[in-house]
Amino acid sequence: MTAKYRAAALSTEDGWTEVIDNGFIALVGPFYTRTDGGHIEVAVVCQDKHRNRRGIVQGGLVMTFADRALGIAARAHSGAPTTATVHLDVHFVAPVHVGDVLRARPHTAPGTRSLLFMRTDLSVEDTLVATATGVFKPLRTAPLVDE
Repeated sequence: MTAKYRAAALSTEDGWTEVIDNGFIALVGPFYTRTDGGHIEVAVVCQDKHRNRRGIVQGGLVMTFADRALGIAARAHSGAPTTATVHLDVHFVAPVHVGDVLRARPHTAPGTRSLLFMRTDLSVEDTLVATATGVFKPLRTAPLVDE
């Protein structure tokens, strides 16, 4: 399956919306979100700019994607306009290749009054490629810059 064919799978007709962010994510994205059966799903089409010197997708992209996917779900769960990552733990299971569509379906575990505990599997099609857990602090102040 070619990258062009896979990118078409992230169309608005399938419910995907591009995450608009003019900061760091604009450099590594675009990332996409949709709600599927009441669950948030986040995706990125891995491009040549994401590869490392071995020709596979750089682990830093996978970690950035995991952080943003968990943060998106934490904001949705808490209703806060923004969150701060307190802790992020990523475990790599399999390589991700240029052209792959990396997906996450984050969910919230029981937390405290001031912290959210998040978890997601990262997958390419039906293959688990990484797992991520994170702790997020909902912030009740508006973001300093527009996304």
